Amino acid sequence: MELQCKISYKFISILLVVVILFVGCQPTPKNEAVQNKNEVAEQSLVKDEEATEHVLTEERFTYEKQYKNGTVLIADAWIRNNLEGGAPVLIIEPKPFGDRKQMENLVDLVYPKATIYTCMDKLTKEELEAEILRCKDTIYRIKAGLPTAFGDIVPEAQKAYNIQMYEEMIAEYQLQYQTAPYEEYREADYTLKNRGADGYQCLLFTYGGIEKQLDNREEIWFVNDEVESLFRIQKKNYRIPETDKYRYYSYTPEELLTNETFLAIKSETDSFVKEMGLDYMKLNSVQYDEDLYTLNYVRAYNGLEETMVGWTIGEGSIQTDTSESIAMKLWGQEILTIDVQDGEICKIYWVNPSQVSSIESKSVELLSFEEIEEVFIKQMDYLLQASIYSEIYGEDWIINIERVELGLVKVLEKGTDSYKLVPAWTFMGGEDDPSRLTDNGYCDVCYMTINAIDGTVIDRTLMY
Repeated sequence: MELQCKISYKFISILLVVVILFVGCQPTPKNEAVQNKNEVAEQSLVKDEEATEHVLTEERFTYEKQYKNGTVLIADAWIRNNLEGGAPVLIIEPKPFGDRKQMENLVDLVYPKATIYTCMDKLTKEELEAEILRCKDTIYRIKAGLPTAFGDIVPEAQKAYNIQMYEEMIAEYQLQYQTAPYEEYREADYTLKNRGADGYQCLLFTYGGIEKQLDNREEIWFVNDEVESLFRIQKKNYRIPETDKYRYYSYTPEELLTNETFLAIKSETDSFVKEMGLDYMKLNSVQYDEDLYTLNYVRAYNGLEETMVGWTIGEGSIQTDTSESIAMKLWGQEILTIDVQDGEICKIYWVNPSQVSSIESKSVELLSFEEIEEVFIKQMDYLLQASIYSEIYGEDWIINIERVELGLVKVLEKGTDSYKLVPAWTFMGGEDDPSRLTDNGYCDVCYMTINAIDGTVIDRTLMY
């Protein structure tokens, strides 16, 4: 049973982050693994083996180096969007939800003939019963070593903590049940209401079946807060494949041109995105397995897309209160994710809608890839020699750079609240480490993002 719409959006986000951290996050080095503004360390801490000759072809970048501490860096990457000419620089700003007509049109597009209702301000008795059952099912899955509703298996070392967390949630729901109302059916009100610390929310629902049963309930969220804005719909028949292929592999659209099922789905979702009024969004990456295809759309300008990554080294590891407050107020990347299952759009997640306020340059001159490659190698030398990663992983740590992409990357203009989209090279891949409890070896891990204009290294977490 999916989470009900009046559970605190913040609390749900925290739970998602907790689960993601189990399978993704790495320890943060005591020293910076990636130096900003190309401040490469001058001294070499150890004498490494000579690197094999690296070759830049039209399509692939290959490089291999083994460090004295045992760490191995292997690059065998397809180079995506290696432009010969210039690239744009755009000024961009947030465009949070608030237009009632736009919100209503989005819902009508997904549910053209359905009756839409407004959620009540409190969880109903029916919803609380469902949440208690969901928590009990999650506890059973954790104990049995089965994937949770998030699609991940909780590591043994984290089981006790997670079980305790869900038991506390059950106790809280049982307490709320005593004073909870029964469901009422109020006409849809497309007004974003102030929910205090949870931001402004418009929470709606409809029924995916003929009968008004909780099992048929489908929720519709519009949420604005200081950090982001989102639109979310999830249909009752949505289910996540419990396979590594779906969870850990992503593909570019070009890699799936021989997949006829994908091509038919892409045609459908491309048309749907245009109907949403998002002509500026372009398909960037795809996950799929069994009968579910997840398509991720990002902003594009003159064919050049924003680069989308799974997660970044050091992400979520800011320690100081000051740094955290700065990072938490940043408006993240605009992404539209559409899930298609059994030939039907079953989930939509559109986060951080934005708009271009001006064009700083339609075609700025870029550094050659050879110059970008040199920065990457020097910075990776610093990362793999000087950081705590080497001490932790030692000879078991093998980094595979599998994708190198030129795209637009969002950065914060110094001293302002404005954002730019600048052309930058992103080096992505995964890790081979047999000692890890969980395998993130196929994630789109971002190891480095380099400004294609001046060669400076961009910190994706802080956006500069």
